[in-house]
Amino acid sequence: MKRKTILAFIIPTIFVCLAAVVLCAVFIPKDNKENMTLAADDVTIVCGESKEINYYCSDENAEISFESYNEKIISIAGNVMTANKVGSTSIRVKAKSANAAVYSSFKVTVKEDTSKPLTSLPSEITLYLIDKNFNDAKADGFIREITFVRNRAIASITTCKQVKISGNTITASKLGSGEIVFKAPEGESGNQIVKVNVLAVEARLAGVPSTITMNPNDKVKIDYQILPSYYTGDAVVNFTSDGNCVNLEDGCINAKSSGEGSISVSLGDQTYTIGVQVVTQIKFVLTAVDNCTIDGNNIYVSSNAEACFMLELYTLDDRNIAFSSVEISTDGVKIEREVNNVNFSSANGGVIVIYSPTLLSYVYFYVHVC
Repeated sequence: MKRKTILAFIIPTIFVCLAAVVLCAVFIPKDNKENMTLAADDVTIVCGESKEINYYCSDENAEISFESYNEKIISIAGNVMTANKVGSTSIRVKAKSANAAVYSSFKVTVKEDTSKPLTSLPSEITLYLIDKNFNDAKADGFIREITFVRNRAIASITTCKQVKISGNTITASKLGSGEIVFKAPEGESGNQIVKVNVLAVEARLAGVPSTITMNPNDKVKIDYQILPSYYTGDAVVNFTSDGNCVNLEDGCINAKSSGEGSISVSLGDQTYTIGVQVVTQIKFVLTAVDNCTIDGNNIYVSSNAEACFMLELYTLDDRNIAFSSVEISTDGVKIEREVNNVNFSSANGGVIVIYSPTLLSYVYFYVHVC
């Protein structure tokens, strides 16, 4: 009886255990490490470039992470790698699922960007030799040296006698022009040639007027500046005159008589020309003759009325100016000149202009219709 009871207990228990084993085999996930595949190919990237990391993982739900073996060459942000320096290193890729972790790695080679020039220098540079008279010349844009950045490896540098190169700094050493040749490494294209101009910093003229108007017997000092303002050397400024109406004395223009002339102001190879006009001022006596009234240089007349005034002209020292020697032009006024008289009429008013070609002087009369 006991034997039957024991068997009745054991047999169901065995079936329950077998069922549990079957259920576990069906419903409990296996460790799929051996079944998950992870791979990435070796790549070549240009220095300075950023690129998304390409890989293959058979488990689309796996968590992927990356690690650079040398961050000075390749740095990683998310799934993007950036080439920082020429060289080679490896990136480790990790794929992690709920029950497995798989690793792989691939090689990254960083090469020079041969599309860039070898340096940051332009095709032509200008430097200056600065002597003791120009201590602050750099602030005025006169640079003696320039520093450049090496964009990629340089096999050799051939310089010229106008400059010296130390590290990444080019310094002017002698006046003249030459070339610096930066040679690319063997097998790479893109040699870079930089033209160099080395100039002297020189004093220069500024502020010289282009024209001056004077009266006879006037004396005018010629204005000019020597730049830069911090220049401490000796600058010899020369003056020459052309024309009979003026002469020069101690850097001043003396006006002798009416006329036109010129003054040349020079410093080294710089020359400026000043046009000088000596003008004799004119005095006038204006007298109403017929159908007009006069107030100073204003003439009042009825519309279209025939009128007449007498004009006498003098220099400031009361020398008479022949009326026949002057030119008359008008705007809005009809005139007819006689010996010293001017017959005129105007519908709406205007201007009568008297000009003496000899004295280079003008007088204006304004006609008002009332």
